[in-house]
Amino acid sequence: MNELGDIVAEERSGSNIAEHVGWNDGGKLRFCVATVARELDLDEDEVGKKLVNLFALVPGMESRIGDVKMADVVRMTARVPDVAVAMVRLRDLLPEADLSKMVTARPSLLLEDFDEIARKIGELRECAPRLRWDAILSDFPHLWEIHDMRGNVEMLKEKLSVEDDDALTKLLGGRPELLLSVQSRHDMITYDNGTLAQVEAMVNGDRTSDGW
Repeated sequence: MNELGDIVAEERSGSNIAEHVGWNDGGKLRFCVATVARELDLDEDEVGKKLVNLFALVPGMESRIGDVKMADVVRMTARVPDVAVAMVRLRDLLPEADLSKMVTARPSLLLEDFDEIARKIGELRECAPRLRWDAILSDFPHLWEIHDMRGNVEMLKEKLSVEDDDALTKLLGGRPELLLSVQSRHDMITYDNGTLAQVEAMVNGDRTSDGW
């Protein structure tokens, strides 16, 4: 802090800024329980039990409460049995993936259409079969935002004049995030994880991921 009271280089060091009093892990969890209980019109004790089950299914999720979008927490808490099934199906599709890392980075993946997930994985494996997509998708979960995996691979090949499989493998193996650089408007990453109306639709059983 300088003589004027301004925080120096705050954009470069998060350690310059202290968290609000009470905004520790316990405070974040209490806030989460209260918010989910209000949104789902449930007793806080019942929500607490559901969250215990959710955290058991998704290791690493509890430590990210406060960072994960609350809309995602509400949807997963409302559909814990679906989350359990989703974890099993994801393991079948991506046997070598770090699911805890992937899902804590992108919780909404657990409630997306699994036919679409399987299609995306299949397209990536067909386009670049030598790459370890299980590991790549764990490390770069934003790749799931891409709707047309095959189309993005082809656009990237055209844009960078990639003409053979070896060059493509080397390119994407080193910088898989390049697939995001050729997204169309339809596939641009969305940062708002849902309005209340969308959350309510999910709670009522709508598993459609389009528009989220």
